[in-house]
Amino acid sequence: MKTGEIMDLKDNFNKDNVFTGLCLMNIKEFELNHILLNLRQSWGIKVNADMEEYEESENSVAFAIEDMNCFINFIDSKIPDEEITLKASFNYMFEDGVQRCKSHKSYLAIGVVGGENRVKSAILFTKIATACLQEYNMIAIYTPYNVIEADAFIDEARFIKQDFLPIKNWIYIGFIKNEGDSLSAYTIGMKAFLKDEMEILNSYEDPETLRNRLLNLAYFLIDNDTELSEDETLTLKEIDSDGNNISLEFKVKYDKAVNGIGKTVKIERQIKK
Repeated sequence: MKTGEIMDLKDNFNKDNVFTGLCLMNIKEFELNHILLNLRQSWGIKVNADMEEYEESENSVAFAIEDMNCFINFIDSKIPDEEITLKASFNYMFEDGVQRCKSHKSYLAIGVVGGENRVKSAILFTKIATACLQEYNMIAIYTPYNVIEADAFIDEARFIKQDFLPIKNWIYIGFIKNEGDSLSAYTIGMKAFLKDEMEILNSYEDPETLRNRLLNLAYFLIDNDTELSEDETLTLKEIDSDGNNISLEFKVKYDKAVNGIGKTVKIERQIKK
């Protein structure tokens, strides 16, 4: 990836091992040295001119780490309001996200391309994104499927230092309210790890329970590089409203997506009679 090249998020979402994002800034300044210092101090990653594939210009840098190509490009313009507003409105965890994102004045286009291991590439992307978002002038990061507030992204990324995956930075959980007050929940982001997206349909459980269930399943599948099988019965350990540990059974079904494209994994709770 050459400096000055900008990757379209939508075009690259499902391509071979590409993780991209746009870091929204409230000023029109680019302090590359600050970002590289953050990368070194926070993650022990030293980027300099002696590195393989290193290329730097006034507003960008590109470099390679092992088998992964990385880039950071400063763009002195705004993302169209209609595009950023739509994405920001989907993040129910980002208070005043729409207005805050609309106020951005410039952004950094960042990415990690290639690498044999997608989890390793995603972790490196998260580290670079965090180094950028640590700058005082950052608002949020716009990924192909979500807009995440800068501090929230940084907080989740800290799990990497404990050898956990920052799953909330990678997988978005959406909700659809159905007739009769039931909820459906779905994932976006699993395809980046060559996994099928998941859905829970027509549930009367609360949104937090559904969100945690899908995030825990996503974590398990990505961390273990495994798949769910048709008609498999899952037994999941969860905590009920009284704080008790309980075991719940779920049936796995592959079918046409209700909230999405193609086929998804349906996670159906089995009610014991």
